[in-house]
Amino acid sequence: MGTAQKADLGQCYIAVDPECFADGFSNRLQQFLDETRNLESIDSSLPVRCAGDFSKSHMLLTEKVGGLVYHKSQIEYLQNISKEHEIPFFEVSNFKAPKFE
Repeated sequence: MGTAQKADLGQCYIAVDPECFADGFSNRLQQFLDETRNLESIDSSLPVRCAGDFSKSHMLLTEKVGGLVYHKSQIEYLQNISKEHEIPFFEVSNFKAPKFE
């Protein structure tokens, strides 16, 4: 199934043993991440995040609600495909996402 819009995303996965750089690298990296997350945010309603933070919070959310969590636009896209091909759509529940610290 194609779409008229071009995808605007890219991903790269790299696995590196942090200890190959220098002794104590993992501890220094953790300190850097902690300091970065504790920076003052431009928007007080949004925390400063590091790579992987969104994925971790999404995993916690799926565990908390006991199911898969989709963005509203994803559900709408799937509903349109369902209607277009006359395929029954799966049951969805709306909820207000809890705040994570």
